[in-house]
Amino acid sequence: MALESWCYIVSKEISEDEIFNLIKQLYSDAPEETKTHGLPKNLNQSQKGWAKVEDNKIIYDLADNKDVVMIKAVEPVQLRINGSLITKQVSLELGDKVEWDIAVKPMYNLQVSDDKMYVYFHLISLERYSWNLIDKESTQSLVLEAEEDRNMVLESVTFSEILTEVGKMAITKNLKPTIIYQELRMPTFKPIVIAHGLEPTPSQDARLELFFSEKIEQNNYQDVGGTIDFRNHLRIPSAKMGDVIARKIPMVEGAVGYDVFGNIVKPSPPNDVIVVAKDHVMINEAGEVIAQKEGRPRMTGQKVKYFDINPSYVVTGDVDLEKGNIVFSGDIIIYGNVLDGMIIESMGNVYIMGSVYKATITATGSIIVSGNIVASSLYSGYFGVIFNRLYMNTKKLNDMLTGLIEGVRTLLTILEAKGKEVSFGQILMILVESKYKELTQTVVEILASVSNMQNINADEMTEFKTKIMALSSPLNIIKVDSINYILDIHQMIQEIYLSIERTQEGSVLIDIHQCHLSNLKSNGDALIRREGVLQSNVYAKGNIIFYGSDSVCRGSQLEAGGTISAMQVGGETGGECTLKAGKKIMFSRMSVGKVCIGKVCKTIDRPLEHMMVYFKNNGLAFEQHS
Repeated sequence: MALESWCYIVSKEISEDEIFNLIKQLYSDAPEETKTHGLPKNLNQSQKGWAKVEDNKIIYDLADNKDVVMIKAVEPVQLRINGSLITKQVSLELGDKVEWDIAVKPMYNLQVSDDKMYVYFHLISLERYSWNLIDKESTQSLVLEAEEDRNMVLESVTFSEILTEVGKMAITKNLKPTIIYQELRMPTFKPIVIAHGLEPTPSQDARLELFFSEKIEQNNYQDVGGTIDFRNHLRIPSAKMGDVIARKIPMVEGAVGYDVFGNIVKPSPPNDVIVVAKDHVMINEAGEVIAQKEGRPRMTGQKVKYFDINPSYVVTGDVDLEKGNIVFSGDIIIYGNVLDGMIIESMGNVYIMGSVYKATITATGSIIVSGNIVASSLYSGYFGVIFNRLYMNTKKLNDMLTGLIEGVRTLLTILEAKGKEVSFGQILMILVESKYKELTQTVVEILASVSNMQNINADEMTEFKTKIMALSSPLNIIKVDSINYILDIHQMIQEIYLSIERTQEGSVLIDIHQCHLSNLKSNGDALIRREGVLQSNVYAKGNIIFYGSDSVCRGSQLEAGGTISAMQVGGETGGECTLKAGKKIMFSRMSVGKVCIGKVCKTIDRPLEHMMVYFKNNGLAFEQHS
């Protein structure tokens, strides 16, 4: 019957007869067995039928079809009626053949572990006994129950039987029959190991021992002869010629093992570490990385580890329009300020003794500033790579050249098939002007970056500058006479942006005293030493830590992949802040603002002091901390 019809009927006033007819319709298609043994008859009629248990037999009597006698069994008794196993209470019918037996459970189990390294023996019972039905008086609702007859043992578990079963399993390694025998004599009835394989000896991955610190540590300022010794203050790691700066510990293959069936089990292969020596570094046969000159040792790269000794470019005064922007393949140390509109790009660390005003600083390593940062952008590590102008423009040019080369080849093939002759430079210029209009401007920007490079080996860029000039204007492009010339430029471009990628250092930070109206992105930690952060955005893949007890965060957005540890957050009359962390947030005082752990956020609308915020039970937990 459709659900709509049922809902319609029950919503109206109907008689008992109609309801009864409806029930008959609902069950009219029920299986024969269900009609016979599943639905009881009218129990309100006078009953004469009965059933009982006597001498392990089930006896029943039904005077006529109107009598109802219910029967069910309690484990381990199994009830069968007319040969079918019955698992619930049913009514008996005239002529039913009623039988019973006992559900036989195993007396023990033998099991091999999923990794085939162990065989377990679990003794459940030493002996199996006969069962008897418990006698029951005549009743209209009979429940079958049974009890063990401890005087009649049907079978026993024997030592030889178990060994025979183990033999059938083809267990060949490290079988312990004495353990089986002991369990039979003094049963624990718990799973025990009776055979085992040999686990393979794990392989050892190759690893690196570093003999220099990747982090820059702060010391107190030291006035030496009226000037501050900036290098000693920061304790920049340094190596002398001949120093061992790292050592590669080779990988070791593990030893094979075997399972309980005698099959060989191999260990997981070890992972190697690829070590490459760059400029001013050598690697000897013992795997030692040795400095070939004095400077800051560093390790870069992800899957491949590159070692080199980083050179330093030192600016004794301010970086201004007179000095120009600085691009250097190494560390940059500035003893003055970085002034309005200037750009500092380092393939290493940047150390600034003064302040930074309306400038951009990118470093594939760390950035340390001792003065103020105003209306500036600082990018370190990964962000120092992707915001590096030379990197951005060479990668952009690489993508354009890839498409340009493919287009040139296609056009040459078509023209050749048609027997047309057009100069290579003309084809190149047409493609640039129609599909790659940004190419010449990108080349000009690359040349500008290269011209600002302050590099001891700047002469190495001469060939590159000469070649790339051919793509700087339409007049130069039309003079290009072969695709090989473009292929050479393409290869040089790839080498430049990949070499910048490889200078990204692993353990980086941005370390400042204060910033205002600025944007900071660190691939490691962001450390704020003194006054604090005002109307700025600070992102750190690691942690953001404020050190001074009076350090403030006002009108700013802080986001850290790890922990934010702040002091004075927000103000009584405004300066709301948003603090978002991956793990937890701690602060000494927060007036108003918002805190987020992952995607779960909560607005702070009243001052809180000495709080730790973390994720718990699908929400944010606030806990007092000292």
